[in-house]
Amino acid sequence: MTIIRGKSVVTGIILVLLVGSSLVSCDKSDSKPASTAKPEKILLDTYSAEDSRRKQVIQLDSDTVYILSSSFRRLDGEQLLIEQGTLIKVDPVGNIGFTIEPGGVLIANGTRENPVVFTSRDIVGSQSKNWGGVTITGKSVDNAQGRNGDLTDFSGSLSFVRIEFASLRLNAVGSRTLLENIQVSYANPDFASGLGGNSFSITGGSFDARNLFSYACGGPADFFITNGYRGKMQNLLAYRHPFFGKAETGNHPYLGGLVVQNNPFDAVAEPITEPHISNLTVIGPDGQAGSSPDYADTTKESAALIAINSGSYKIRNSVLMGFPHSAWYLGDFNSAYAVHYEIAVIGNSVFHSSNEARMFFIKDFVYPPYSLNDFRNYALSPKFNNRILFTRDAFQFTDLYKYEEGLLPLPALSSPVFTGASFQDSYFQVPFFEVVDHVGAIGKNNWLANWTNLIPLKTRYNLPE
Repeated sequence: MTIIRGKSVVTGIILVLLVGSSLVSCDKSDSKPASTAKPEKILLDTYSAEDSRRKQVIQLDSDTVYILSSSFRRLDGEQLLIEQGTLIKVDPVGNIGFTIEPGGVLIANGTRENPVVFTSRDIVGSQSKNWGGVTITGKSVDNAQGRNGDLTDFSGSLSFVRIEFASLRLNAVGSRTLLENIQVSYANPDFASGLGGNSFSITGGSFDARNLFSYACGGPADFFITNGYRGKMQNLLAYRHPFFGKAETGNHPYLGGLVVQNNPFDAVAEPITEPHISNLTVIGPDGQAGSSPDYADTTKESAALIAINSGSYKIRNSVLMGFPHSAWYLGDFNSAYAVHYEIAVIGNSVFHSSNEARMFFIKDFVYPPYSLNDFRNYALSPKFNNRILFTRDAFQFTDLYKYEEGLLPLPALSSPVFTGASFQDSYFQVPFFEVVDHVGAIGKNNWLANWTNLIPLKTRYNLPE
């Protein structure tokens, strides 16, 4: 095994070209076993193990598999450029991972045929411990730091990227950062080390994103949004595996698909968290055999959507299903107040829970004099055009819960998700949102095809057949 010494390239023009176009194609996708293994090299963020000087630009090429055995950072003015089809394996020890500091840049632009893959170096089938994940921190707003920030800050571009056995953390990331076609799989909590295990942890920021896929998340949330994030999102899929799912601890022991809060220490911190989301699908385990006990624990705040600590949002054209004890959960007075006065709104969406009485849940005395029945009646009032389905089969998703076969839950053409979509709201009549004829993340055009992987536990990366 050799050591990669980061390649110097001219930063200005090359960076623009990398953002604006795809990188050179690789002949064979790394999502499949190779007939001949590629050479492997240790990845460092300095010149070498002996020379601690930092390289301003490091480029990774798809003809090499990179091994990360120590933390990798990009500081202000530094760049990491990753070619399509590149495979990176990380040792799952400590908190080793990739950290992009404010002013640093990560460019990882894969393609549908050749995604960029970050995965564990553990033995195939025994990847029980997560590595440190990918953390990007920009210069946009985080309401824990005040109201100011560079809303148009640029931290790079991630497209057709898989992150396996780790999390993606986006902190104060600005609107010029491109984030689309990203899968995070088997994010697992390690509360002792401070790694919460959310697939996508979004703290503040102003970026927009589309085509995000959380799979088999073992942590408290597939999508966790906090600290004043205000951006637009479309096509978000959270697909839970019954064996995995550990609730967060503390005042709000939550376990959900989408968790939204403002600021846990300052309910009125500005800017107020308010994601605008269309075409979200959350699929919980729905009480399958072997489900984690936290899913069935009614003392936990468990639901497809959880609003806590003054959480606010605008959500449309979505599917919230499969959590045993609630579809939409309001955890405190301010989160309920936001719903009551249409600061937080869900419309044209479909709800399901195996416990029909708790489908729309708010604890007694959280928002007096209103009860969970009042919440249910309000959520289903005609002005919101929401619906409920009483069984998971009613959604007509083919191949639902066929994890081991690597199959996705796609809607049949007769599925009710192909009715009821609407973008007739000022928040969603903006150029970012694509007008589609379905609710939920997946319609007739399957954006997940060819680049995602539901069986990373079985995938023998860079091992000969």
